[in-house]
Amino acid sequence: MKVLRKQEIETANIQVGDQVIIPLAEIGEFSATAHKVTDEGIMFIFDEYIIRRPMNSKNTNKGGFEKSELKKWMDTVLLMAFPEELRDKIYGLTLPTVGQIVGHEDEWNNNNLEPDTDEQLPLMKERKNRVAYFKNDSSWGWLRNATKEEVSSAYFARVNGSGCPSYGSASNSYGVRPEFWLVKQESRGPVPRESKVSYRNYCGGRNSKEVTKESLQEEVFEKENEIKLLKQEIKNLEEKEAMEQAARETKKVMDSYIQAGFTKDEAFQMVMELSKTILGGGR
Repeated sequence: MKVLRKQEIETANIQVGDQVIIPLAEIGEFSATAHKVTDEGIMFIFDEYIIRRPMNSKNTNKGGFEKSELKKWMDTVLLMAFPEELRDKIYGLTLPTVGQIVGHEDEWNNNNLEPDTDEQLPLMKERKNRVAYFKNDSSWGWLRNATKEEVSSAYFARVNGSGCPSYGSASNSYGVRPEFWLVKQESRGPVPRESKVSYRNYCGGRNSKEVTKESLQEEVFEKENEIKLLKQEIKNLEEKEAMEQAARETKKVMDSYIQAGFTKDEAFQMVMELSKTILGGGR
């Protein structure tokens, strides 16, 4: 009888198909699978969608994924959510391409989506690995490719709940299933990425002769949008923390009433009345 058994082990010898568990701060804890191993690093793709977000706040694919608001969120908020011991070893934080997920045999993809040169990853040849879930439900998720200009200037590729590609509006929220490389310790080389977001990153490594007033104004606009996104993330976290604190305080009050001899229902009603009084300013 053949038996496949999953067992948690400590090892530095990661192989294709191995899974790791990665806590992402307030986002949650997720598993990621190794899909490619080289002498320098290991490429992982998360097994689930870690969040749902739009590619851009407006329906545009101008600049592709590299200039998208989602990419900036991944390079800032998401990167900082990784554990500190992994953060400096991570590079190539991105989304999978159509080629990596489904290959290049489909004529519809070739006619409608921007091409890439990636080969289909071996594990993605099985449909079950192309399908991902968000909060225990099969979902649709973003891929890196934008649609061709003659098709639309407002769409990006996505993979549906059956593991097949299509495309959707950039401003719609779909699942985010990040891909990243983890540098091997034994390679002893520097992480091959710039540690800070800069104008050179945004402009794809252009030299200084091409920097103009207009291009710098565009960068200012992009940075302002990035700051707005970060402020919204901070606000969301603060609201979540406030709600959790309120829940803890409510439980403490209820427990004190129950310890005083009241039933659970009576304690709940008393807490509700107390909350109305507080919210009503004592009137």
